[in-house]
Amino acid sequence: MRLKLFMSAYLCFCFHYDFSFAQNNVNENITPKNEFMIWGGVSPDSNKLIGMTENARLGVMALRYARLFRPGRHIHLKYTMDAIPVSYLSFPTTAGDDTLGIEEKRKSVYGWGFSPVGLQINFGRQRKLQPFISTSGGFIYFSEPVPSALGKNFNFTADFGIGVQYFLRDNKAVTIGYKYHHLSNAYRGEENPGFDSNLFYVGFSFFK
Repeated sequence: MRLKLFMSAYLCFCFHYDFSFAQNNVNENITPKNEFMIWGGVSPDSNKLIGMTENARLGVMALRYARLFRPGRHIHLKYTMDAIPVSYLSFPTTAGDDTLGIEEKRKSVYGWGFSPVGLQINFGRQRKLQPFISTSGGFIYFSEPVPSALGKNFNFTADFGIGVQYFLRDNKAVTIGYKYHHLSNAYRGEENPGFDSNLFYVGFSFFK
């Protein structure tokens, strides 16, 4: 009698364990692992935390691919990669000679770039509104040397930021975020003032 009760309890346990394991695997497989986003941002002004250029303005239009790592219970970690087909940088510069004097004006340059290394941590994985923190690094190649002929076309970028992602459906989301964005040629040029930007951006994602 005791043996029968033990065997019944054991079989119930095994069935429950197998069912739970299968259910968890199904839920894990249903979770979309790939994110595709289009986003754009502007920085109306600049700071001097690392870079030394004042009154700089930055604009970025980018395409993102993100890959979701194994999700946790409350958070999940994503690898991000951004392709930047269009970037715009405007900053004050000076020009003139001994007869005309020094005149201050603005210089504008366009470029393209790539940020192959990025990480994002979303909090509240099961919620529609998910706050996150992020960081990424890469480069922007401008149409002419920045900030002058003594600078470089090729400049490195690094940023860290915060934001929120609102899920309209399971496979669509809107993102609003902020990045503290740094740009410089890493002293590869004779002139390297660096640019620190407050980049505010919005994006739209779909998941697959």
